[in-house]
Amino acid sequence: MDLAQKSLLNIIQGLRGWSRDWRKIPKELHLGHLQFSQVALNEGIIPPGNLYDLLAMLQKPCQEWGIPAFEASFDLDASILKKYGGLSYEAEEFLEEHISVEESEARVMLEILSYCREKFKEANSYQELYSKIREFISSPEHAVLPSGEVYDFAHSLQDKKLSDLFFALYEPSPLPYEEYYYCPYCGWTLTSQRGKNRCTNRSCHLNGEYRNPVKMSNTSRDVLWRLTPGIQRYVLVPGIAELKLYKRLENKKYNVQLYPEIDRYDIRVKLENSIIDIDVKEYYLIRSLADNINANWQKYHENSYIVIPGHVLREKPYFIERVSNYLSPEAHRHINIIPESKVLSVLERGVDGQ
Repeated sequence: MDLAQKSLLNIIQGLRGWSRDWRKIPKELHLGHLQFSQVALNEGIIPPGNLYDLLAMLQKPCQEWGIPAFEASFDLDASILKKYGGLSYEAEEFLEEHISVEESEARVMLEILSYCREKFKEANSYQELYSKIREFISSPEHAVLPSGEVYDFAHSLQDKKLSDLFFALYEPSPLPYEEYYYCPYCGWTLTSQRGKNRCTNRSCHLNGEYRNPVKMSNTSRDVLWRLTPGIQRYVLVPGIAELKLYKRLENKKYNVQLYPEIDRYDIRVKLENSIIDIDVKEYYLIRSLADNINANWQKYHENSYIVIPGHVLREKPYFIERVSNYLSPEAHRHINIIPESKVLSVLERGVDGQ
């Protein structure tokens, strides 16, 4: 992580902490300001002289800061702060992207992935078990469940370690239940911010109808459990787009497999004379997706595609073009990035759809 990225990370962490207690400015915000100033000076640019000048700058899109080092680290059209206060979606996502997965709840999913890949050497059934888990926790109806249903599914795996890891994907839902609502898109618990019910993910707000959210209820005597915040953000919400495309292709009578080779790809389509592999990438940070592709381009082949969901492109129509601009020469030669709307035409041809 370079100095520009460290600066933004500290500033965003500081701003998040400051919003919880306005009486004390967090040390991360002070440190981030100093680092921000150093980056600007290194580029021969006069930095914001005080914290309030910095806050004013952070409400502008990154490309208006006039500091090239930050343009390579953050989306050009995005700001850190919303105009009337609060972190932007891009800032929240930047923070999540740069927090080590080992420090989040999502590490449990990595443990499940590693365990299933290791056990697959002994028994092919672990491909099915892995897909079964991923499909279960990518379904909105399983975002919040009575504890008995979580136990039933865990025990159906018939592998104690896998069952224990599955339990770690859930946590008790906040109480009292009657004060919470379900997200109309992902099914997770909404939080109240300034009198409005909100979910944690931008995709939920692009796809969900929030005017009349459904209140949580518990008709059973079991306590309610919900997916942990890390699993909701990194697995459930992206998984909804993956399952949507999978079921769409299945309904079109394609021979499709979910999470083939234990999550090497999201979807595999078996055609008469070829195989097409698909990864659905629900990113909003252009550089984050480009960096991910640059680090993993070698796994892709000529009949593999990175698919960008329609709701991402409605929000950012230029997304694919911008991501392509940041790809390494090797990645650019090997990667096919297409909008979700072109998947069927690619399958109909069975060849490179670009």
